[in-house]
Amino acid sequence: MELSIEELSQGEVLPSAIYLVGGGSALPDILTQLTAFPWQEKLPFSRPPEIRVVKPEMVSYISNPQQAQNNYQYVTPLALGYVAVELENGETNVLEPLLYQAIDKLNL
Repeated sequence: MELSIEELSQGEVLPSAIYLVGGGSALPDILTQLTAFPWQEKLPFSRPPEIRVVKPEMVSYISNPQQAQNNYQYVTPLALGYVAVELENGETNVLEPLLYQAIDKLNL
């Protein structure tokens, strides 16, 4: 993980928050281990990053009244559902900024 984050930074200062999604974010010691990691010593962080777990209820505009999928592993599908709804509603500028950011990071 350290190597991946270092490559992502490309020598620039990294953001001050790390968001965890998916089933792995529910592992018992993940927050403890990530909080204890010496981020500033090993990677270009200006301060220790705040580690946050994204919960299903944090995904905007997707209602889940029966809490049928109220589990960390459903965050990514819920977020993709949000993007699909935005695209279906004619919002064309949902993915464009994200794609440009990804292209910039990949130096394409």
